[in-house]
Amino acid sequence: LAFAQALELSPRLTRASLGQARLALSQEGAEQAAALIQGALEIDPKSVEASEMLGDLNQSMGRFTEAVDAYTNALNYGRNKWMLYYKRALARIDVGAFDEASADIAASEKGMRQFSGLQFARGMLLLKQGQPDKALPEFEQFLRAGPNEPRALFYAGVAAYQSGQFEQAEEYLARFNAAYPNTMAGAQALGLVRIGRRDFEGAEAVLSPFAQAKDPDPRILSVYSRALAGLGRQAEAIQTLKQVVTAQPEAASPRLQLAGNLLAAGQPDAAVTELRVLLSQDQSNRAVRLLLIKALLQDKQAAAALTEAEALSQSAPEDAEAYNALAVALLANGQE
Repeated sequence: LAFAQALELSPRLTRASLGQARLALSQEGAEQAAALIQGALEIDPKSVEASEMLGDLNQSMGRFTEAVDAYTNALNYGRNKWMLYYKRALARIDVGAFDEASADIAASEKGMRQFSGLQFARGMLLLKQGQPDKALPEFEQFLRAGPNEPRALFYAGVAAYQSGQFEQAEEYLARFNAAYPNTMAGAQALGLVRIGRRDFEGAEAVLSPFAQAKDPDPRILSVYSRALAGLGRQAEAIQTLKQVVTAQPEAASPRLQLAGNLLAAGQPDAAVTELRVLLSQDQSNRAVRLLLIKALLQDKQAAAALTEAEALSQSAPEDAEAYNALAVALLANGQE
């Protein structure tokens, strides 16, 4: 009798936990919501609703592996599986399980062929696989059904940008930013597109509110510095990049960018200092070594430039740029 009563009580307890979880989510208590959903699953491990909610929550929090696990559990017990396959496909794309994601997309399509979300999923899969030119038509087809869907607008812009179609990228990302003006990702993407179009003033305008905020994100500062440099405000660009390097001392890309800006500003000695730091972290970085040779030559350190150029050409005997750098260094040292 007690066992039968427990079985009868279980669904009600599960629904109560899920109701509390929805309330926690509405109040932005994601961790509390996750704990409540886990509690519901302990009561009823076969609750498809709880597993799907947990998958959605993990996906929104960037816990993609956990999202895959939750959707898989829901699929084990659910009946209308096509939406679960779709959601799991998106989570699998985010963890780089592309073959499995493709299989999930096919399974979802088999269950609901007319579902427009499949175009979005295929677009995301192609984009993450490095095929933005093929991803863009999928996003565009999806946008015909939902012209203002934020994720599709954003990723259509990204795909267009990566395909070199800057005008289209600007159109999609401008629409995204108009609808969602306070997202750093949208501003960063639109800023990159405008820099690609050499609209540095437009890039500075969209990036500035985020770059000038308290505790700005280093990623936005890196892009912002490119807009400043394009406007000829090199000193500001260098100061901005120094902020990034201070915040991310182990990151190679911003320090390399800083060295390039210092060199462009006629400060080769400072550029050499930054490049030496990078080489101490990674001796094999070809881009760093090529720029170091250029900086040493500009700093009138011809002998040091030749030493670096010889070492680079020996380590990469088929590298044309390395041999060009060696030739320039030899000439600077009076050798032909």
